Amino acid sequence: MKHYISSSILNHSLLIPTVMVFLSPGTINDFMRSIGKIWVVVAALLIIFIGIVVFLFLLEKRISKLENDLDNE
Repeated sequence: MKHYISSSILNHSLLIPTVMVFLSPGTINDFMRSIGKIWVVVAALLIIFIGIVVFLFLLEKRISKLENDLDNE
């Protein structure tokens, strides 16, 4: 459970600055929106984030299984 909390905190600490970049007014954001590429960037970040979350979930599942196997021995 400790690992889940620390990885959750890490994910949120990485997500908040990313969201702030997209919400803040600026020349890069306006430029990306004007040429329509902002959705490509958002989709890429979403795919990467979902991949990381799935990886962490599967890793936690494997670690829990190994911990249970060690406890049963």
